[in-house]
Amino acid sequence: MKKRIISLLVLFSTLLTACGAGKTKNEKAAVGTQKDGFTVLKIGTTGSDTTIWDVVNENLKKDKIKIENVVFEDYIKPNLALANKEIDLNAFQHSIFLEDFKAKHNLNLSILNYTVVAPMAFFSKKIKSVDEIKDGSKVAIPNDATNGGRALKILEKNSLLKLKKESGLKPTVKDIIENPKHLEFVQLSAQQIPRSLDEVDFAAINSGIAEKAKLDFEKAIIKEDPKSEEAKNYWNLIAVRTEDLNNEIIQKVKKAYLKQNVYDKLKEVNGSGSIVVFTPEP
Repeated sequence: MKKRIISLLVLFSTLLTACGAGKTKNEKAAVGTQKDGFTVLKIGTTGSDTTIWDVVNENLKKDKIKIENVVFEDYIKPNLALANKEIDLNAFQHSIFLEDFKAKHNLNLSILNYTVVAPMAFFSKKIKSVDEIKDGSKVAIPNDATNGGRALKILEKNSLLKLKKESGLKPTVKDIIENPKHLEFVQLSAQQIPRSLDEVDFAAINSGIAEKAKLDFEKAIIKEDPKSEEAKNYWNLIAVRTEDLNNEIIQKVKKAYLKQNVYDKLKEVNGSGSIVVFTPEP
């Protein structure tokens, strides 16, 4: 009887060890796919410039990891695709947008690291300065709560309107209590706004989208101060599923991104349109 009990205990212990070993293996392979000896991770972005990730890939070669870009046309799908495991990371949004989107869609996503701050600016094809803004002018702003609110707060800072004090970081047009220029607001998808410049008098556009549309940030009629306290709420980031945050492979991607050569490349490709917010590691 004792022998039988001992045998059963040994068998049970063996099964636990096997299950534990299997779990560890699965945790390491929880992200990406295997191809030609590399772990390939898909990252969702909203821009066509992949040069930054080319540099990151150079840093990752020794770890046999490769990043592949998946370009999305809007700000909605990248987070949903990440949550649904269609991609492994995304890099397109700032922290307020992520927190707002997570709450609305009940997603379990986390910040891997911060990247740059992309200041918002107002562009126009019809006027060259704030002084030329006429009564009843049409202004296009993003239709998502965070970027739309950001645009309104910039207008308030430039004395073009006044918002309710309690409206916080995500005011809407309903929170406007003073509109001395009687501005008419046109709310559009952030990606569509550059195409609206012929129909409106001026428009709020993030610098990343402005760059893609070949708009000169230096010629904007209103610019957000990227060093202001408010701008810290709009630092861009790389997001991952919370369950993968401490994954060994994901952490290697983070380490590869924070290198000096990536920092230098970001400054080169973004020019004055974006400011790098992380401190590079050797």
